[in-house]
Amino acid sequence: MSELNQNQQQGINILFYASLLSNVTYDYKMHELQAPFFPEKSSYFSNLVSYYELTDYVEVDWLNQIYKLKIPVAMEKQLLQMTKNNLLNSLTPETVRSFPISALFIAINLFGKRLGPAIYLPSSLDENSLNRLTVHLTKQLDVLVTRYEYGIKILDIPKLFSLHTHTLPSFDTMQFMHLLNDEDYPDIYLLRNKKSKAVYAY
Repeated sequence: MSELNQNQQQGINILFYASLLSNVTYDYKMHELQAPFFPEKSSYFSNLVSYYELTDYVEVDWLNQIYKLKIPVAMEKQLLQMTKNNLLNSLTPETVRSFPISALFIAINLFGKRLGPAIYLPSSLDENSLNRLTVHLTKQLDVLVTRYEYGIKILDIPKLFSLHTHTLPSFDTMQFMHLLNDEDYPDIYLLRNKKSKAVYAY
């Protein structure tokens, strides 16, 4: 493999973060992160891989329904230091504080499930990591994030969509819209209209 360009480094970093919010494992012998792959997300995943030029670093195992992210040796130490003792189910406080919004939306698009008015992300992260993450994401997103079963639950989907999707690549926003229902759109319209008026007044 050739040396990574900046876009590829960013893509591997973001996908690594996103994968931590799933039932993820790491193969130290093969230098591969492995996370669940859902065939219905094939089109979105293909756009994600293409956008970040990761074709040479991502493989889908269709039989076992997982994707494998090959971690370049130059990035392996840096990425694994995001976890405690190189264990992917335990995040350092620094990792929690630096969790990118873009990675959260990738995780939502790849692993998220709609549960009534909320989005549920099942995760193999330990209890302390999940607790820290819910507190941080609530502040960062200005949307309530709570613990739920073996993962996190993100409430107020219209507000989440209205506040943050404008910063994402279009394929991320389009995929997120699959999680919306008819009841969300009036609230999104009101929130965006309110935001527009605030900007105009300013």
